[in-house]
Amino acid sequence: IVYSCLSSPLNRTGSFSIDCSVNAKYLDINGTRIMADGTIYDAGLAKRLFDAAHPYIGDMPANNELAFVLDIAGLAGQYYNRLHTEAEPYGWEFVFSETQNLNKQDEINEYMKKNAVILLALVGNCDEIMWSFAADVDDAPDEPAYKVTSAEASSLLGTDVKSFGERPEQIMMLLKVLNL
Repeated sequence: IVYSCLSSPLNRTGSFSIDCSVNAKYLDINGTRIMADGTIYDAGLAKRLFDAAHPYIGDMPANNELAFVLDIAGLAGQYYNRLHTEAEPYGWEFVFSETQNLNKQDEINEYMKKNAVILLALVGNCDEIMWSFAADVDDAPDEPAYKVTSAEASSLLGTDVKSFGERPEQIMMLLKVLNL
């Protein structure tokens, strides 16, 4: 609650304005959504994810944009991409290549399980997100060490994972469910 605003050379009247919209279920203030129960969301992240969503796993620049918005490299380290698009189910594999990641595999696995659900929701024809650890992509195992499928993600969410990619509000709900 703001009761007053001091005058300054930039604000001679001592008044101010803030961009907000009110809904019975939430309040939006400058890209932050406050739900009726007090939960606060970064609506900007949901919007950036929604804007980066795309229909085809074969679009690697669009895939990289999603990975960038999720900051996968920042949190899990450098990785190589391997696409599995020869036959359905189509998949996207991350091969984490930084050797210090070998000591953080449990932490990265928990992080990637959540991000896999988001990626499955936002890449139209992607059915599997996989990851493994290897110093070089050529040394990566033929079978990825970890995998999350659309069916598993849908089972976890209680509804089709793809439905969460239809609107930014649904992405915010997905982020809430995943505690992100």
